[in-house]
Amino acid sequence: MNDQALNLNIPNPPNELPYSEYEDFRNREILKANGISSSEDELLVALKEKRNVLQAAAVHTLGSLKSRTAIPIFKELVKSPEDLVKVEAAYALAQLGIPDGKEILIECLGYPFDAYIFPAIAAGYLAQLGDAQGFSTIVKCFEVDIPAVRMLACKQLFFFVPFHGQQREDGSLIDVYSLFRRALSAPDTDIQWQALAQLQHIPSPEGREVLKQYVESTQDEELRKKALEMLSTP
Repeated sequence: MNDQALNLNIPNPPNELPYSEYEDFRNREILKANGISSSEDELLVALKEKRNVLQAAAVHTLGSLKSRTAIPIFKELVKSPEDLVKVEAAYALAQLGIPDGKEILIECLGYPFDAYIFPAIAAGYLAQLGDAQGFSTIVKCFEVDIPAVRMLACKQLFFFVPFHGQQREDGSLIDVYSLFRRALSAPDTDIQWQALAQLQHIPSPEGREVLKQYVESTQDEELRKKALEMLSTP
């Protein structure tokens, strides 16, 4: 693979696309922008990419396609020193029902949040597999003084909504909407936008209450307008 400049200029997801498919869309578009199609043959070649973003995107896309041909390569890539590649390979294996994948995702939860990007991602992937044990990781990531870590944590909130109100290991309850409130009060408006992008796909009374509180408190007129539009939709 060559060392040409990486193109990350990709379109926003279509309005009608479910939030659960955002990452699939984003990874396909990253590959497309860099001349890689979503055919299995091209993706298998892209697994050898030296640019970790493209390698990880290829892994993610093959995982979403449930490619069993790629399993031996996934098993090697979970040993990768590139944390994004490692977590994507683990999730791909887990989606294919291979226990090692989920076990590695659980291991990823324990890595330092200020040194690795994959704890929050692993938490979200586990939630999509029906396991909410990563919620504590998401809570802790919101406390890290690194915007990128908080953004990654925010992106996972949607996947914990089905677990809202369930009991955690320490006896407390999973309160997803308190984290949405926290995201919407963040000084970084990108994080606020990310929270709104998820809430528009969550038609719950709790979500609408969070939006109402946001409309009353935000100083950002564009985001207030967005929240009002969401509240006006039945």
